[in-house]
Amino acid sequence: MKFFRFTNVAAVMVLTLCLAVLMLAGAGTLSAQTPVLLDSLQNALKTAKEDTNKVNLLCTLADKLARSKPQQAVEYAVQSMNLAEGLGFKRGLAASLYQVGNGHFRLGNNAQTIDYCLKSQKLYEELQDKKGIADALNRAGTAYVQNLNYAKGKEVLEKALSLYKEIGDMKSMARPLNNIAIVFNNLKEYEKALQYYLQAYAIDTAFKNKDGMAIRLNGLGSTYRPLGRYDEALKCVQQALILNEESKEEYGIANGCGGLSATYRDIGKYDSALTYAAHELLIAQKQGFKTEIKDAYENFASIYALKRDFTKAFEYQKLLAAIKDTLYNAENSQKIANAQFEVDIEKRQAEIKILESEKKQQNTVRNALLGGVGLLVVLAFVVVRSLRLQRKATAIITASRERLEVMSEVGRSLTASLAVETIITNLYQRVAEVMDATVFGIGIIRTEKG
Repeated sequence: MKFFRFTNVAAVMVLTLCLAVLMLAGAGTLSAQTPVLLDSLQNALKTAKEDTNKVNLLCTLADKLARSKPQQAVEYAVQSMNLAEGLGFKRGLAASLYQVGNGHFRLGNNAQTIDYCLKSQKLYEELQDKKGIADALNRAGTAYVQNLNYAKGKEVLEKALSLYKEIGDMKSMARPLNNIAIVFNNLKEYEKALQYYLQAYAIDTAFKNKDGMAIRLNGLGSTYRPLGRYDEALKCVQQALILNEESKEEYGIANGCGGLSATYRDIGKYDSALTYAAHELLIAQKQGFKTEIKDAYENFASIYALKRDFTKAFEYQKLLAAIKDTLYNAENSQKIANAQFEVDIEKRQAEIKILESEKKQQNTVRNALLGGVGLLVVLAFVVVRSLRLQRKATAIITASRERLEVMSEVGRSLTASLAVETIITNLYQRVAEVMDATVFGIGIIRTEKG
C-alpha cells in the first residue's frame, strides 16, 4: 500500500506526538456527551413522524448505541430499514442496512454483518455514494477478519481505504488502517501491525476522535505485548480504558479490560489478570459481545493454566470451544459465502445487462450504418448511370452538331460557285471529310432530254 508508508516505527511515533500537541488547546472538548445526546435523540423519536427524518433519526440512534447496546442498536436499525423500504427512501435504506450489519458485528454475528453490509454496498453503488460504499466495505472487511478469513478481509479493507483516500476523507481512513493492523497482528506480523496502528492513532489524534484513539491504543497494547514490550502495552491499554470509561463506551471498556488481563497475565500478575478478565466477561455477557466473551474465556483458561489450576482451566477451555463453534461454525461460514456469492451474481447480472444493452445499441448503429451504406451505393449507381447517359447524349449531340456544321459549310461552299466541275469537286472533298468516299459519283438528270 502506498498511502502513509513509513520506513520505521520511530517516524510514525514522531508524527503521532506532533499531532497530539494539536489537542492541548481543545482537550476539554473531548468530554463525554454521548448520554446527553442519546437522551435528546430518544426524546425526539417519541414525536417523530413516519417520514425520512425518522429514518435518519433511527439510524443515528443505532450508530450511537452500537458499541454500548448493540442489540438495541439492531432493533432501531431494523425499524429504520422497514420504514425506509416502505417510503421508497433508497439512501435511508442503504444507511439502515449498514447499521443493522454494524450492530450484528458488535454482537459477533459475522454472517449477518457481511450480508447486510454487502446489501448496503450495492445500494450505495446505485446511488454512486463512495463514502457509503467505503463504510460498508470497511465493516464487511472487519467481519471477514473476525471470521478468520484474513485474505478476503484485507482485500476488502484495502478497497475501503482506497475509496476514503480517493474522496479525501482522512478521518475515516483511520478505521481500515486499524483493521488492516488487526490482520497483521493476527498473522503475527507485529512490526507491520504497529505501523498501521500508529498511522490510525495519528489520524484520530489530529481529529480529536476520542473513541478512535481508545480503539487504536487497545490495538497497540495487543501488539506491544507479544513483542515483550510490556510497559508500553500496559500504558496504552490503561490509557484506552480511561478514555472508554469517560465516554461510557462499554464495548471499548470490555476490550480494554481484556487487554489489561492479558498483559498482567504475561508479566505474571495473575490476580490482577483474573480481576480484569472477570470485568470483561461481565460486560460482554450483559451486552452480548460474543467476541469479547470468547477473549475473556481465553484469558481465564490461560491464566488458570499458568496458575496450575487445571480444573478451572479445563472448564474455561470447554466454554471457549463452545463459543468458537458459535462464532466460526460451518453454517455461518456458508452464510458468509452465500452472501458474497449473491452479491457477485448480482454484479455479474448487472454487467450482463449492461453488455446486452451496449450490444443492442451497437446492432442498431450497425444496421443504421449498413442501411446508409446501401442507400449510398444505390444513389451512387444512379448518379454514375445518369452521368454516363448524360455523357453519351452529349457526345451524340456534339457529333451531330459537328456534322451539321460540316453540311452547312458544304452548302456554303457549293453555293459559292455556279461551275459544275467546281461544285462537284467541292462536294467530293466535303463528303470525304465525313465518310468514306473511295467510290464517289454524281449523276445529273436532264429532264428536258428524258
